[in-house]
Order: sequence, then C-alpha cells, then structure tokens
Amino acid sequence: MYPELLRDVEAQARRYGAPALQPPCAEQAVRALRLRVHEELGMALPLEFQEFLRLADGLNWNGLYLYSSADLVESNLDQRAVGGLEDVLVFGNDSLDLFTWRASTGEFQVLDLVPRQVMETLPSFDALMGVALARCLNS
Repeated sequence: MYPELLRDVEAQARRYGAPALQPPCAEQAVRALRLRVHEELGMALPLEFQEFLRLADGLNWNGLYLYSSADLVESNLDQRAVGGLEDVLVFGNDSLDLFTWRASTGEFQVLDLVPRQVMETLPSFDALMGVALARCLNS
C-alpha cells in the first residue's frame, strides 16, 4: 500500500517542481543504522522501516517528515529527552502526531504530539505509513 502512496507523493512533488523522494539508503548505511539503534536506543530496527529506507532515505513533504538514516537516532534521543517514549521508536511526525513503533508490544501507533497519547493503533508498518502519507497527500 504505502509504496504506491510514495509514488503519488513523488508525482505531486514533481508537479510543484519540488525535489522528488530522497534516494534509497545504501545497504551499508542500513546495517550501520541497525547497529546504532540497538546500541543507542536499546531496541531492534523494525524490518519494515529498513525496507522503507531502501525505497527512500527519509521524506519531507507537505508537513510530513519521515526520518532518514542520518537523523533517526538523534531525533529519537531528542524525543526521549522529553520523556515517556523509552520503549518507542519514532519514524517521523507531522504537525499533529508522531508515527511510532512500541517495542514492548510490537504495535505501530499514532501518538498525539502533546500529551503523547495513543490516537490510533495500526496492524502494520504499511498501515501506519498509509495513514501518514495519505495525510500529506490530502492536506
């Protein structure tokens, strides 16, 4: 589902003369990120997010920001400094919500930016990205 939405984002960006999607992440960078996430955040990097990075190494379009391999760890450390997200990996955000994976339960969740309440629990990374990308395409 979400790879088709990524293509729609790319098409929309081109219509406005904006840069297309970020290039795919190199496999060596994905491996390095897996290690950093494990060492610095104490959790595994979900395979689904690794696949996303192989399609596009981050996205910043129409209010949606999905972290790249270069800023995932630092962004999550910043989010954790606020508190309450110790077992959560944040993939990105828009102006209202965080798009996350809760390591302790394996759930993909949309969290309100403030006060970080669970707004929606989704069955997969694909569904989570579907929500995030649909928002940026429809806003």
